[in-house]
Amino acid sequence: MTPYPGGQSSFERPSILCSDDKLTWAAPAGLTNPIVGLPSQPFGDQNSDVDIVIDQQNDMHMTYRVSNQILDVCHVMDVISSDGVNWAAPVEILTSTYAGVLAQSIEWDGSQYVMYSVNADTTPNSIERRTSNSITSGWSDPITLSLIIPARETWHIEVIRDGADWFMLIYTVQGDLFFSLSHNGIDWIIGGNPVVVQGAAGAWDSTNLYRSTFVRTATGFDIWYTGFLGTNPSVGFTQLVYP
Repeated sequence: MTPYPGGQSSFERPSILCSDDKLTWAAPAGLTNPIVGLPSQPFGDQNSDVDIVIDQQNDMHMTYRVSNQILDVCHVMDVISSDGVNWAAPVEILTSTYAGVLAQSIEWDGSQYVMYSVNADTTPNSIERRTSNSITSGWSDPITLSLIIPARETWHIEVIRDGADWFMLIYTVQGDLFFSLSHNGIDWIIGGNPVVVQGAAGAWDSTNLYRSTFVRTATGFDIWYTGFLGTNPSVGFTQLVYP
């Protein structure tokens, strides 16, 4: 996660929290957050969109974006850890325009790594797919998925794989979360209604939602989602029953 008080991107510094019960979260013993500080100019002026994936050697990779809007550039970075506490120096794995790669999400498909991300340089925003034999290099040119939600604009995503199936949690500019399913990682079925919506007036999640994450369970999915009251963000927990 990154702190985001008041919606101020200057506070976004990649940090690690862990939990034994899904509800109480704290830095793992021995770790002092953040694990990545603010970038320096002209390389970038903010960090954002952290994501975690475990590679085939059981090392943890946390990817994130370092971007500079004035220079129209985004660097997707990666930091590696074998224990979640001690982290290597960041390395760059992909470069794009400022809005060309948002909310990158990486999974292993059994033979290669697959990265999904949002391209906000297109109209409307599109979801793209890249592949590589390595998380840290060699990413292919993107292909654009035919995945559009009527009357919605995609902004951030999270993708997980469970066996042969792929699942995507989509945050839209309109402030809700949609659920999508694929049997091959390329062709996607989108749910007709959002799975999480903004709370009632005055609730902690009543102003807006934001990028969220989820894991597969025996009965469906556990979902941790970002909600705002005014400009103050919090994280909530809910469950989705799914066969």
